[in-house]
Amino acid sequence: MSVASQQAPDNTVRLMDKEWENIQKKTFTKWANSHLVKKGSKIADAEADFVDGILLMKLINTLFRTAMPKHNARCAIRPQQLDNAQIAIQMTESAGVRLNFLKPNHLVDKDLKMILGMLWAIILDYQIKGISVEEMSAKEGLLLWCQRKTKGYRDVNVENFTTSWVNGLALAALIHRHRPDLIDFDSLKKEDKAHNLKLCFDVAERDLGIAPLLDVEDLVNVARPDERSVMTYISEFYHKFSSQDTKEVAARRVQKFVQFAQGMEEMERQYLQSTSELLDWIQQTSATLSDHNFPDDIEQSRELLERFKHYKLNEKPSRNQFKLDTEASYANILTKLRANNRVAWAAPAGHTVQDVDAHWDQLAQVESDRFRALRDHISKLKEGMRLHYATVANNFYQWVTDLKNSVLETPESDLQKQQHYLQGKLLEIENSDKLRELEALTKQMEAAGIDENPHTDYTLEELSLLFDQLKNIASKKVHFIDGQIVAQTKKGVDPALIQEFKETFKHFDKDNSNSLDRLEFKACAQSLGVPFRDDDAFEHEFQSLTGGDQQVFFDPFVDWMIKQTEDTDSAAQIKASFKLLANDQAHIGNDELHVQPLTQNEVAFVVDRFPKAGGRIDYDSFVTASFV
Repeated sequence: MSVASQQAPDNTVRLMDKEWENIQKKTFTKWANSHLVKKGSKIADAEADFVDGILLMKLINTLFRTAMPKHNARCAIRPQQLDNAQIAIQMTESAGVRLNFLKPNHLVDKDLKMILGMLWAIILDYQIKGISVEEMSAKEGLLLWCQRKTKGYRDVNVENFTTSWVNGLALAALIHRHRPDLIDFDSLKKEDKAHNLKLCFDVAERDLGIAPLLDVEDLVNVARPDERSVMTYISEFYHKFSSQDTKEVAARRVQKFVQFAQGMEEMERQYLQSTSELLDWIQQTSATLSDHNFPDDIEQSRELLERFKHYKLNEKPSRNQFKLDTEASYANILTKLRANNRVAWAAPAGHTVQDVDAHWDQLAQVESDRFRALRDHISKLKEGMRLHYATVANNFYQWVTDLKNSVLETPESDLQKQQHYLQGKLLEIENSDKLRELEALTKQMEAAGIDENPHTDYTLEELSLLFDQLKNIASKKVHFIDGQIVAQTKKGVDPALIQEFKETFKHFDKDNSNSLDRLEFKACAQSLGVPFRDDDAFEHEFQSLTGGDQQVFFDPFVDWMIKQTEDTDSAAQIKASFKLLANDQAHIGNDELHVQPLTQNEVAFVVDRFPKAGGRIDYDSFVTASFV
């Protein structure tokens, strides 16, 4: 490291010391002159003017009212100067100022640092030492005072007596806090440091009588302002405003009294407003609940009951809490007045806690009356619903019973007349709304919470089952008669088989059109045990039945089924049956014969008796040889 670089920090320190020395010399001189001017004296050069000690004696005399001691008025030689300097130092220390290590030769030899230390000791004792805030040191007390006075001001944060004052806003806040008429604080910007400081210095000198101990450059054009100089200047403001602070204390006491009175008035106003609101609500609610003109509709009446329950569980508790809070606020008013030795307050007539309680009790009686009235009204409506359901249910049961008897004991002997009669009864059953009426009544009763009915033994489930059984009986009877009629026209055909055809056809006739489309016909035939060899075979049969109409009607379907299922016992039919079992082959295997209803004995007969061809059974030859 070079010698120059080693010396650089020392040079910087020396420059800063010299800078602070100049600022202190200027500030302390201005401060001393602001007091010496009263005696017609003045310090021109703090470094040289204390050589004979006379100006120091005059300064102490001015500040502390200490009599001037006997001294050499004219000091031409060094010994005389030293004597006067010693007298001045003793006078200063007698006034209570601690000069520490100051000696007469420091004044005579113009030791500036020691002289500035002396002046700072005088300033500290006279100007700052007496500052007392919460038993802190003078410096800490002054700093705390500044912080309190500038708290809340924009861009102001007083942390020290150096950098916190550079932009001028802290000083502006201090002045504005005590004399807001002198400075428009909101118009100041923290960037305008020089402008802010110049404004404050001018205002302080012109309107407050505080000498400008500092210059703008003392704060702006330095790396770190001199703490002692800033403290000296700021202490002037403390002493200037200290009397005003005393008035502020008195004003705070008055403010506290007024605010208490205002606060009590506000609490009383809120209490009266709350009681008025509560009494209005009680009156309106009582009027609503006193109306017992209930609707005859069970759902509407139950809705009224649910609303009342909701009111009791939700609205009423919240209002009760509001009432309790209002009573508590009244108790708080009395407690607060008593605790502060104030005259008690009485709520006006109609708004006392006892008045509100009386109205609250009346509301409770109104609620009880409404609940009983609603409960009795709904009970009457439920009983009416039970009676109505019982009448409808009993009539329905009788209607089903009569219809069942008329279906089972048809009065006509002619099949065509029986068919017409039964079809009419079935139509009556299918078009009846009686069961739907019962279903609607049951839903209404369930919604009303009715689960027992002493006026009838018939439930919806029982009557629905009877109704379904009635429809089933009537439908079967109609199908039976239809089968009998068909059987009359199809001589030699088993009527039971005709009935099976009809029931199966009707099952697949989904739209009740008495016809089957392509898919319905195929499914119906297969369910009756009539398979098709392939799609071509199916298409051939379907087209032959429909004649191109794409619909197979019942009568042609029955004729076709009779043809498919009748046993002609011809060689051609037997061969076709064997071929079907052999999966369209000319010979059949042993395992292909095991199809119901063929028995083991019958299969063994075929295997033993029929000729063989290529390991399989030649059914064609055996059948041909069996017929003439």
